[in-house]
Amino acid sequence: MSGLPQPQSDVPKPPAEEELERQQVLAIQKAQQLAAAAERKHGDSTAASQSGGVAGAHTEEMHLESWLVDFAHLFIQQTGLEPDKHVDLHNMGWEAISKGLEATIHSDAALPLFEKAKDSFRDVACTGLASWGQAHQLLGQRAIEAAARAGKALDEVRPAVLAEFEEAERRFREALGYNPDFFDAVCNMSQLEFERCKLAAGLMAAGVAESSKPAESSSEGPASTDGAAEGPSTAESTAEALNAATRAALAKLKPEDVDGAREGFEKALEWAEKAVVLAPGMDARQKEAQAKAAEAGQPQHPQQQQEYDFRSQALVLKGNFIYEWSQMLAAVGKDWKSELDQAEALFREAGCPEKDIRVALRNHLKSAELNIPPEEEEPVSTPAAAAAPTPAKEAAKQEADEKPKAKGLPSLEVKKAKK
Repeated sequence: MSGLPQPQSDVPKPPAEEELERQQVLAIQKAQQLAAAAERKHGDSTAASQSGGVAGAHTEEMHLESWLVDFAHLFIQQTGLEPDKHVDLHNMGWEAISKGLEATIHSDAALPLFEKAKDSFRDVACTGLASWGQAHQLLGQRAIEAAARAGKALDEVRPAVLAEFEEAERRFREALGYNPDFFDAVCNMSQLEFERCKLAAGLMAAGVAESSKPAESSSEGPASTDGAAEGPSTAESTAEALNAATRAALAKLKPEDVDGAREGFEKALEWAEKAVVLAPGMDARQKEAQAKAAEAGQPQHPQQQQEYDFRSQALVLKGNFIYEWSQMLAAVGKDWKSELDQAEALFREAGCPEKDIRVALRNHLKSAELNIPPEEEEPVSTPAAAAAPTPAKEAAKQEADEKPKAKGLPSLEVKKAKK
C-alpha cells in the first residue's frame, strides 16, 4: 500500500543526538571527498604551473578555501563554536582582564604601589619643568656673556635677559607647585636669584668662548709622552681665562649697584638654605634606594654611589654664593673678609679637598691679603714602595674612596644633583 505524501511539518523528526551524528557523518564524508578532489586538482595545477600556466594556481586557491570553509562547518558541528568566536573570546578575555584589574585596583595591597607611582610621575614632571627653566636661565646667562665679549653695554641686553629669567622662574615655581620640596627646583631657584643679583650689581663677565678654548690635540700628531699632564694644563688655561674675565668684570662694579643687589643675594641665600635643609632627607632616600638595589642583587659601584652627596652639594652651592658676594664687596671697597671666612667654612663642612679650597682662595680678588697655606708636597716613593702599599695606606685609600666628595668649588654654574 502506497502512502500519500505528508506535509513536511507532519514528518516526525529524529532525536537530536541522532540528527547531530548523522550531520557529522555527512560532513566528514563531504570533507573527505573535497579533500581528495582538492588533492587531484593540486596535482593538475602543479603540472600546469610547471608548463607556465597560472590558472591552476588560482583554482587550487579556490578549492583550498572551499575545503577550509567545509572544515570550519565540521568544526562547528563537533564543538558547537562559531568561526568568528575568537572575536567573542577576545572580548571575553578583555572583560576578564578588566575585572581582574578592577579587583587589583581596589585591593589594599595596591595602595602603596599607586602612591609610589603617583610620586614617581610627579617627580618626572617636576624634572622636566626644572630642565625647561634651566634652559631659559642659561639663555639669559649666555646673552650676558656674548654681550660682554662684543663690548656691548649691559642695558642693551638687560630686558632680554630679565625676560629669560622670568620664564625660568615660572617653570621652577610650576615644578615647586607640584612638589614644594623638589630639591633640583630649590637649587635652581637659588642659582636664578644669584644670577639676578649679579645682573643688578652690573657684573658682566665675558666668560670663555668655545672658539677661544684650546683645541684638542690631533690623533694624527706625535704621541704625547705625558698625556696626564696635558689634560690639566688645558683645564688650567681655561680656568685662568675665566678668572681674568671675572676680575675684569669686577673692576667695573659701582658701590651703589652692589648695594642695590644685596636683596637678590639674600634671596639666593634663603633658597640655598632651604636646599641645605632638604638635603639630609634626599641622602637618606638615596641610601635606602641603594640598599634595596643591593638586596635585589643589582651590581653596585661604590665610587658612583658616593659621587654625589646632596648635603655637600647644597653647602657648596651656598658657599659659592657667599664667596662670589665677597668678591663683589671687595671690588667696591666694602668689608669682604667675614663673607669669605664664612664661605671657606662652608666648603670645609661640605668635605671639599683642601687643595680645591686653596685654589679658590688664590683666585680671590684679595688673595694678596690672605694667609694661604702652601701646597702640601707629595712624598716621593720608589717603584718598589709604590708596588707594595702598606695596610695603613690601603685602609686610608679605601676610606677616602668611600667618603663622599663635594663637586664644583667654586663655580658660577649650578650643578644638578643626580638621584
